[in-house]
Amino acid sequence: DDFIDSYIYFNLTPIKELEIELSDVDKVCYEYYLHMIQEIRSNIYQRLENEEENPYDIKAPIKWLKRFEKDYGIPRSDFKEFMEAYELPNIPYIIERIKKEGGIEYKGAQSFKIAKARSQAQEEWWEEVLKSCYKEDIGTQFKYEKCIFDFINIATKTIFECKLGLKDFDEDQHRKYKIALKEYRVIYLIARDCVVHMETKSVYTTNPDKYKLYIHNIPTMKVTSYLDKLLNDFEVVEVEDLSSLFGIKNEKKIR
Repeated sequence: DDFIDSYIYFNLTPIKELEIELSDVDKVCYEYYLHMIQEIRSNIYQRLENEEENPYDIKAPIKWLKRFEKDYGIPRSDFKEFMEAYELPNIPYIIERIKKEGGIEYKGAQSFKIAKARSQAQEEWWEEVLKSCYKEDIGTQFKYEKCIFDFINIATKTIFECKLGLKDFDEDQHRKYKIALKEYRVIYLIARDCVVHMETKSVYTTNPDKYKLYIHNIPTMKVTSYLDKLLNDFEVVEVEDLSSLFGIKNEKKIR
């Protein structure tokens, strides 16, 4: 009972008492987040009332992101961006903390942690590359018109988005970026060996065979992204040093 009463995420501010303004989409996301937390809290109380051996041995919600998309018609990417923007932990982390209270090791959050660590390491690598080229002109985790961008360069009107691989593209997210930043262009930074330049329709890479093979295999893929449908028209260009693509002088060469 002490844990339930004191755990910060069981005591989040109700939406009507918030002192900050939320967009309509963020309000829906927050209401759903509160609903998920309430479901989890209720499960613990139910197990306490049933005198279960370990009330904290609860099951993780199943397909909760899919349920969010179905019930509200909002892409799950919006929900993920909402949690990131307001530093709210993903539901698997909540479950992990609860099970820890009951002395249970929960491995369900491990994949999230591994993916997040890989993503963070990649972003740090690209941040170093971009800042070496643009110096103070590069901004990180820039929020603009309800969107959060990995990197942005105001001077060249460019946003940079990191992706661990070509399969990690999200069409709804990309469409939102285009609407929010009509005067900007998007350049994707893939892994640590590739730059997808949407404007020049080029795939610049230090590993051309890898990306040529990927493009060659697109017709046989069961699941494809919007980018996969475009890549057939892109040229794979080998470069020795990806940092040579950036900087105002260098960008003029690839326009």
